[in-house]
Amino acid sequence: MNAVALGSPLIKLLRATRGDPSAIKGPSHHALRLATARAGREALNTDLLAEEVSHEQVNEAESLIDPLDGFALVGKLASNGIDAGIFAVDASGIAAITSLRTTGHLPTTVPDRKASTVETALAHPLVTGVILAWSAALSEDKDADARLIHGYRAAGRASSARALAMAMPQGPLNVYRVDVEFGGSAKGKLVFAFPTERLGKGKLKGEEKSNTDSARWTKQFGDELLEAPTRIDAVLLRRPIAVAELRGLKPGQLLPVPKPALEDVVLLGTAGAVIGKAKLGQLSGYRAVRLREGRKADGPADTGSGDRFEDAQASMQAPMQEPAQEEVAMDMELAMVPDEEPAMISDDAMPMALDL
Repeated sequence: MNAVALGSPLIKLLRATRGDPSAIKGPSHHALRLATARAGREALNTDLLAEEVSHEQVNEAESLIDPLDGFALVGKLASNGIDAGIFAVDASGIAAITSLRTTGHLPTTVPDRKASTVETALAHPLVTGVILAWSAALSEDKDADARLIHGYRAAGRASSARALAMAMPQGPLNVYRVDVEFGGSAKGKLVFAFPTERLGKGKLKGEEKSNTDSARWTKQFGDELLEAPTRIDAVLLRRPIAVAELRGLKPGQLLPVPKPALEDVVLLGTAGAVIGKAKLGQLSGYRAVRLREGRKADGPADTGSGDRFEDAQASMQAPMQEPAQEEVAMDMELAMVPDEEPAMISDDAMPMALDL
């Protein structure tokens, strides 16, 4: 077969259909998927799956103002030189990151607001971790240009996407969008934008000064972190049970509970850590526990509601009623659950029992 001349119309047509081979290649999608999974394990201790990765090139940062306007967090990617990029995380992603890093659980709700200072700080390790793992994976790929994303890190949040875009260096950017699945259920979106050319080394103008060690930052971080939701389990009793006995359990059956268990309820936090001890009773017709050992509260324990907390020991004088046909977990959650059928047992009915 005869060779085709380099300047022929056929060669020009082939180049047009395949794209310009001289254009700067962006990092590969496969490396980004691997980096997302690795960063999720290191920063959140959970499985992150990059379900979909897309790439486009925009002529200027201002083109990203409208697409990123609805994201909960839009921040700057800084480097050791004068180069700067953009990252963004949507509200679902921020809720998942915050919940996983504070409670170890996936969120049940997604706040419809911008990310707070603390939520931004909690998201930084994941964003920076993805970029570091991404760059490391690309350094072993001879066909990819890891130089474009090497050395970037998350460096704070912007007041708005417009303000950040206007402050970016002029020039085209490679934009990568990642649809992420957190822990097999929660969804989120990440966006990374890097300049297609590195501008060189130099001091960053107006770079944000880190105040991580300042007293103001420490107080602000603590105040906002204390507002994060968490879960506490109140465990009344743990005891071994044979498999045969377990298989024979039926609704309405009674399990014996020793009397001292009422005064020795254990409160468990995230990952099973013991945070205090309590006693079992009731408050206004609800099952309740009263803390007797643990961290001292900042304010008075009495809420001023006028409701009287009754110990389960004192309430055993009431007559025993038929057990409700419901299942009650042995690990009782510290939630105010209505006691439709009061579980009161007289002294003659010892040992005590829990309804199944």
